[in-house]
Amino acid sequence: DMLEKYKMLLEYVQCSAVTRNDSEKVINKLLDFVSSSSQIAFLEKFYETTLEVLAGAKNDRLWFSTTIKLCKICFESKDYVKMQKILKKLHKSCEGSEGQEDAKKGTQLQEICALEIQLCTEQKNHKKLKELYSRSMQIKSAIPHPRIMGVIRECGGKMHMSEREWDKAHTDFFEAFKNYDEAGHPRRIHCLKYL
Repeated sequence: DMLEKYKMLLEYVQCSAVTRNDSEKVINKLLDFVSSSSQIAFLEKFYETTLEVLAGAKNDRLWFSTTIKLCKICFESKDYVKMQKILKKLHKSCEGSEGQEDAKKGTQLQEICALEIQLCTEQKNHKKLKELYSRSMQIKSAIPHPRIMGVIRECGGKMHMSEREWDKAHTDFFEAFKNYDEAGHPRRIHCLKYL
């Protein structure tokens, strides 16, 4: 019943009855509210319904942030196969006309890299983790949220620890701590344990 009412609300986004900013605020608040649910199937359906409407509404920014949130839900529920499919869609959205990464979308690429790094860390795929870490550190056109850099640096610290590169690990954990602290994220205490 809630999903049906939500679909009715989304019709306003499709017909441009409300401004883009207003629709973004309302949709984000609703998605944040339902994200507290423990019913993964319901959450996925809710997000997928939103994404279907957003694809037609041509609101790329909201589509991207909603897709990122869905990807995080898949990560938390350990649905890595679905997460990888979503990550491919996200990468495709950051490509230019010739299939190359769009340099203007550095912040989005950094956010995608952070999710991929978390996935590789969880799956203990050290080879790909090293490649992703290196690539994420080379993205210069980005102004990422400190939480995103915290995730990248923390996973980088763990990667360096597994390779017994203690100085690099120390540097990354310290940078992760600083970024998490700036974002006000509780993981900062976890990073301090490694220092």
